[in-house]
Amino acid sequence: MAADPVIEVDSLTKRYDKTTAVDGLSFTVTGGSVVGLLGANGSGKTTTMRMLLGLAAPTTGRATIGGRPYAAIPHPAREVGAVLDAAQFHPGRTGRNHLRVFAKAADVPKTRVDALLAQVDLEDAARKRVGKYSLGMRQRLALATALLGDPRVLVLDEPANGLDPHGIRWLRDFLRAQRDEGRTVLLSSHVLAEVAQVVDHVVVLAKGRLVAQGAVDEIAGTGTLEDAFLKLTGDTR
Repeated sequence: MAADPVIEVDSLTKRYDKTTAVDGLSFTVTGGSVVGLLGANGSGKTTTMRMLLGLAAPTTGRATIGGRPYAAIPHPAREVGAVLDAAQFHPGRTGRNHLRVFAKAADVPKTRVDALLAQVDLEDAARKRVGKYSLGMRQRLALATALLGDPRVLVLDEPANGLDPHGIRWLRDFLRAQRDEGRTVLLSSHVLAEVAQVVDHVVVLAKGRLVAQGAVDEIAGTGTLEDAFLKLTGDTR
């Protein structure tokens, strides 16, 4: 029996003056799966995620998590964890202090902080100021922040950005572990070779519109996901 949809995007459209960033987009993400939202820069990936998280109002259509708009979720940190910009940290705070501040805001016991620092391999940098973190370290701290409330859904915009090969391998294992624990993950990425190794399904956008969706093997066919993506989006560069 197929799992029930956890994330539902229905005829979602976002216009800014004369520019249409997202155009009639519809897709679902079933529970306990990892789905990749793929598209070139400007394809509407981040705008879609912002509407899903209530950070931008759709012009038309709707996006829900667990059947409700994000704004209607009573305790959002306990249901949805999100990473949209790994650069948004106070540079003078340590990694541990950052998590403690957010734990208090989310009404999460501070005892969870050290466990999360260990989970994202930042134990040795816990007392280091975030302004001294590399981009990859900030990505890990952002993931720890998203997990504070032990949510069942993760929404991650370009989580592999800034990671070295070791970090990308770590992220791959991290995402697989989230799926194995029953979490639902929607992520965007331009690292297609890595996406192909961890996601169950992909949703491909071009100029704000859906051009393909399905299992990785179905989309890639006998070639690679990158080849299929370039063909679907008309990008032959």
